[in-house]
Amino acid sequence: MKNVLCLLITLLFSQIVSAGEMPPPFMGDWRGEWVNPTNAYLENSNQITAQVIGLGGDEYQVTFKGEFERRSEPIFSGIGQYKNGSIKIKGENWECKVTNTSIEGEGVYKGKESSQFKLSKFTRISPTMGRRAPKGSVVLFDGKSMDAWKHIEKGGEEIDAVWKIVDSAIESVPKKITKKGGDLVSRQKFKSCELHIEFKLPYEPEERGQGRANTGVFLQGNYEVQMLDSYGLIGDWSECGALYKVAPPKVNRCSPPEQWQTYDIMFRAAEYDSEGKLVKAPIITVRHNGEFIHKVQEIFELTQYYRTNRIKPHPQEPGPIQLQDHGHAVQYRNIWVREL
Repeated sequence: MKNVLCLLITLLFSQIVSAGEMPPPFMGDWRGEWVNPTNAYLENSNQITAQVIGLGGDEYQVTFKGEFERRSEPIFSGIGQYKNGSIKIKGENWECKVTNTSIEGEGVYKGKESSQFKLSKFTRISPTMGRRAPKGSVVLFDGKSMDAWKHIEKGGEEIDAVWKIVDSAIESVPKKITKKGGDLVSRQKFKSCELHIEFKLPYEPEERGQGRANTGVFLQGNYEVQMLDSYGLIGDWSECGALYKVAPPKVNRCSPPEQWQTYDIMFRAAEYDSEGKLVKAPIITVRHNGEFIHKVQEIFELTQYYRTNRIKPHPQEPGPIQLQDHGHAVQYRNIWVREL
């Protein structure tokens, strides 16, 4: 009876982890215009954008910029509570009201005259979403079978995949629930290759930093392109799109959680001469949701947490594509590799 009760509790917890929360309709990307463009922040443009980010409970952050990927100080940014159908924020020289259908406000920026602005919600969809595998590619997941994947247990034992298929996508099942599994590893190994993968991060508004829908995809078993709910953040070395601990993304192209995203990666493995001397370090180009976030970027170290592991030699042999289990119910689909 005790074992049955424990199993039921485990299954219930598994469902809770898998389900997560659904973002409210006003959370995500907004785009609009200043009413009086002559007083706008951007020269020669009256565009203004905003991102609404869930912080847990009824608290949300609203950040305004001229352009989404612009690495600059925001025009305005503030935190407010959702109450009676809207979020109202009053900052220094600016204020706004967010509803399910619009963001309206007024503000003064850098000494300009006060201007009104109005924005509408919209969704940016990756232009490479649903990209088909070219002829000769290795399809690692087609929405039906996980035969191309395995787990490697402590001690080196290989077991079949324990992650599950949900709505034609692989959904990670954390090892802390199953007590087996962990990272998902491709049975086939690769060196230089092109990789396409689509992923969806769960909405975890109470979490912060590395605790917010954390995972990653590894090439040659050693080089991680971080996956993380970094929506609305600056795009740091440990955030979504980063070559973990090695290079930050050029821009933050992270979509809101619960929205499908894409990585398109071109990876050139390290080159060695006949005597085993390193000739060229690995090189990687990454497009996140269609935008270049790394362009012919040298990977001068392994992407590991500890410095002692980062400075180990680059591998010479092929390695697997690896999906990280970091304890979050992330989904993946349309995964294919074309060897170069």
